[in-house]
Amino acid sequence: MSKKRILLTHPLYHLASGRYADKFELKTLDLNAFQTSENPQQYLLNEVNEFKPHALYFIGFMMKFTHAKNTPKPIVNDHFFNNLVYKDLKLISNNGAGYDQVDARAAKKHSVIVTNTPDVVSDCTADLTLHLILSCARRSTEFEQRLRNGEWQGSKAIFGIDLKNKVLGIVGMGSIGKEVAKRALPFGMKIIYHQRSKSKEFPDDYYRASLDELLHESDFVSLHVPLNENTKHLINKNNLCKMKKDSYLINTSRGPVVNESDLVDALKEGKTLSGAGLDVFEFEPNVHKELLNIPNVTLLPHIGTQTIDTRRSMEKLCWDNIENVIEEESKGLTVVNEQK
Repeated sequence: MSKKRILLTHPLYHLASGRYADKFELKTLDLNAFQTSENPQQYLLNEVNEFKPHALYFIGFMMKFTHAKNTPKPIVNDHFFNNLVYKDLKLISNNGAGYDQVDARAAKKHSVIVTNTPDVVSDCTADLTLHLILSCARRSTEFEQRLRNGEWQGSKAIFGIDLKNKVLGIVGMGSIGKEVAKRALPFGMKIIYHQRSKSKEFPDDYYRASLDELLHESDFVSLHVPLNENTKHLINKNNLCKMKKDSYLINTSRGPVVNESDLVDALKEGKTLSGAGLDVFEFEPNVHKELLNIPNVTLLPHIGTQTIDTRRSMEKLCWDNIENVIEEESKGLTVVNEQK
């Protein structure tokens, strides 16, 4: 019996591919060729049609790092599925909690299961969120820059703030938001959160039904929502002005959740925001040039899950899903588009 075929859009870094090569026929996409292609979607489609995989091991974030100006988003969409020349594709195993580069509804229409890696990213992303909160509070980016410039503390004194008794507003109390809250409470922070419904894990008085209400009350606003048509530019000029004076915006979710130009304007005006901590950007890998020169803005290159432990766990869960669906003919372990 011939082996089932798995196409990898990205090499394995933390798991030995040999154990999977014994079970499956593997092929890894030429990442450089994909990223420099004039039409990345068509390049991926050609590779899939040629190799005819039963599963696609998919890392969505790398799809953004292309030179094509008009790359469809999501790149795996109804057009993609309609142009498959075979019907063996059963699974897209997405390496990452976010799967905005895959149209899960279109996949379901074509009977393709989509899985992701949700809970395994929660701890490390929450850790990084606290790092950004602390960096903003203690103005560590400014102090470090002064030190690197040979200024010690600099000629003009600047002061940070304590976290104790500060209000942390969490937008999206999913698995990551919950871990952020658990980490912030021992610092003496007060937690409030906003989402569509209350969480049973936190007291009722933590909940804010209105986003505006949360923005108005919070000293720190931390974003933990998926990217979709409802959350794109969730934070914009219309509500940035409603944030508390001397507050901070933290984003470790997805870049387009924030209108980056509006954020720059708010930071430059300085009427509400005192700073920001950003691990994601609207047009990454490009960063708004003015963000680079605004004091007390900590910028990181999308490293929320970039630890050896977490990346190994993510890869393992991806392959557990592949084995579950392709070998065991089951429904998948962490499915985002339940099949009928």
